[in-house]
Amino acid sequence: MSNSRPTCAKLTPSSRRSCIRRTASTLNSLLKTRRSRFVFPFFHLVIEHLPIERNRLNEVSTKSGQAHVVIHGQASVDGRIDWLPIDPGLFYEIAAHWKEDATVAGTDTLLAAAEMFDEQSPDEGDSMTGNDGPLLVVPDSRGRMRHWETLLRSPYWGRGVALCTETTPEEHLKYLGEVGVETLMVGEEPVDFRAALECLADRYGVKTVRVDSGGTLNGVLLRAGLVDEVSVLVSPYLVGGVTAKSLYRAPDLTDSAGVIGLRLTGVQELRDGVVWLRYTVLHDS
Repeated sequence: MSNSRPTCAKLTPSSRRSCIRRTASTLNSLLKTRRSRFVFPFFHLVIEHLPIERNRLNEVSTKSGQAHVVIHGQASVDGRIDWLPIDPGLFYEIAAHWKEDATVAGTDTLLAAAEMFDEQSPDEGDSMTGNDGPLLVVPDSRGRMRHWETLLRSPYWGRGVALCTETTPEEHLKYLGEVGVETLMVGEEPVDFRAALECLADRYGVKTVRVDSGGTLNGVLLRAGLVDEVSVLVSPYLVGGVTAKSLYRAPDLTDSAGVIGLRLTGVQELRDGVVWLRYTVLHDS
């Protein structure tokens, strides 16, 4: 099966503008009909053409055998990520600074987005090969992600990599092969993310990983001590509530030993009252 995918950077000027307009129009209508619980990864279609400075961030240092992992998210002043009015253009304008080699996205996040984009795929004539964009890496040991064809039509991502385990159904592994998605077998169950990051560095030369997900995957990575940097766009809203719809979801601690320390490395006021906070995660020596 062909893995040809569109890349707006290689389209003619008229088709490139058409690609951007179509995507922006779709996303705007989606955001009007559903208060965004997720920041849609497909805004990469538009953000590739924003006039942003891509080299403002310092080069990150990578640990031996493992990539530099950045969690980039957006939350209200009280830390909520649901029912939050979001400017996806601003979110991905900031995200583009890292120029990541791989985007790790949660299955739930992508499922919520991909189902809405099944009927919004680019025209057949837009499809092109040779996209050298970042890997799209999805932990999917249970075989839930069946929208890879839709996801990989994005001109942003280059190839798809599924993180699977010994319990991943054989039928799903066969499906991944048929649609051209590579697999990394990392652990028994659940996914061993430390092994996955090492494999990504060794096999694909990944040096920088940006996590584009909700609170659950963020929580797994943070609790495992695998995150190096946390970037948060704080929106000027209060949401409230008693459920844990936050940027960092994990089981409650029983003592203070599990509290993760951060060092503030940057504060910047952006447009519309949004403040960008950057932190380095303080790992135990």
